[in-house]
Amino acid sequence: MAYTDDTPSFGGEGGGNARFQCPEGTIITKFDGYADGIVQTICGTCSDGTRLQCIGGGKNGNSFNFSDVNGIRDLKVRSGRYIDKFKDWGGNGGAERDVVCPENKFMVGYFGAGGRYVDRFGAICGYNADKYCVNNLETDYCKKLNGGKGPSKLILNRACALNMSDSCRVRKNELDETVVSNYCRSNPNDPFCACYRDAPDYIEGNVRALVSCWNQQCAAEGYVPPNMRVPCPPVKICTQKFGTTGDKNMLTQNAYLQVCKDDVTLKPADVVKPAEESKPSDFIDPNSDTTKPNIPYVPPDTVGTPKVNINPDGSVGIGTPKPAEKSSTSNSTYYYLAAFVALIMFCLGIYAFSGSNKMPMMQGYMPSYPQPGYPQPSYPQPSYPQPSYPQQGYPQPSYPQQGYTQQGYPQQGYPQPGYPPR
Repeated sequence: MAYTDDTPSFGGEGGGNARFQCPEGTIITKFDGYADGIVQTICGTCSDGTRLQCIGGGKNGNSFNFSDVNGIRDLKVRSGRYIDKFKDWGGNGGAERDVVCPENKFMVGYFGAGGRYVDRFGAICGYNADKYCVNNLETDYCKKLNGGKGPSKLILNRACALNMSDSCRVRKNELDETVVSNYCRSNPNDPFCACYRDAPDYIEGNVRALVSCWNQQCAAEGYVPPNMRVPCPPVKICTQKFGTTGDKNMLTQNAYLQVCKDDVTLKPADVVKPAEESKPSDFIDPNSDTTKPNIPYVPPDTVGTPKVNINPDGSVGIGTPKPAEKSSTSNSTYYYLAAFVALIMFCLGIYAFSGSNKMPMMQGYMPSYPQPGYPQPSYPQPSYPQPSYPQQGYPQPSYPQQGYTQQGYPQQGYPQPGYPPR
């Protein structure tokens, strides 16, 4: 597809042929030269400052120049055997001609012939990329500018400020931060804006500001602001072991069970979200270098490294740590031991209960009062002679106990004090 068009050329057949064109995407913004009764020299300057070679060569006439920063689409000339007049400079010989470019195109170069004078002149017309590509960035013309690199950085930013198209995302590092921040303010959920999101609470230290170090979406698809384009800091990756009590996981001897690798360079996948039931402060390595950023410690399970997950918001996460698996052999041993102990206790209880009911019979008599805590049998008690008191072998004296005198009641068979014997 041709992106330029040539206008008809006017003038004679003399002189040497010439054709000069501005760099792709730029246009002629200025003409200058010399003229008296005939135009001796015509030269052009491009919008990027490129100076084109001249047609003709004489410099004996009056100099002229005119310009338009927006581009030149048409001008009038007079021609016969030579170019007699160029716009307003030259003579009145020949016939008036119009040199006009198609709509939406501007003069980007010229062609013709010349020697001492300008014998013939025509214009090369093309797009003004500064205007065209701002609204047509994805066209083949704009994509092929500058050898396939696309329009200039200036044009790119103007176009992306109006429409953040695919070309903007491909050339994101050439965009001005102001252009991107304005776009992301209105489109915060676009993955292209992932680097502008706030850090979660579990991201600590200086790494919070380096979003591309902990957010994969920012690193892979997002626009990274210039102040974030620095290497991620080295960190120390540690693992922890977990003990179990009942059905709950508990951290055991944190400082002594940590195993840390050598320093590694932090990547988005390395910073993972701690378990929901744990606080970030629980996972800080107490032996880590305090001069380095405080990276939240990630508790892996006891038999491997943490499983990394990508969250919907672009951040990364980790599942709940898996406790150490209990040994099935150890559990079976505990069950058998408990059953054995229970059996022994049951047998001892039966024996104690049976022995307590037989004990009175072994003593040779049954007490008349109920035994505490034991039910009384309903069958008749065996007959045993009951001893009468006083007990045999223990006579009861009829006299007062030694050291105690009973007064007022004389005891039979004993002399009474103060009276003669009978």
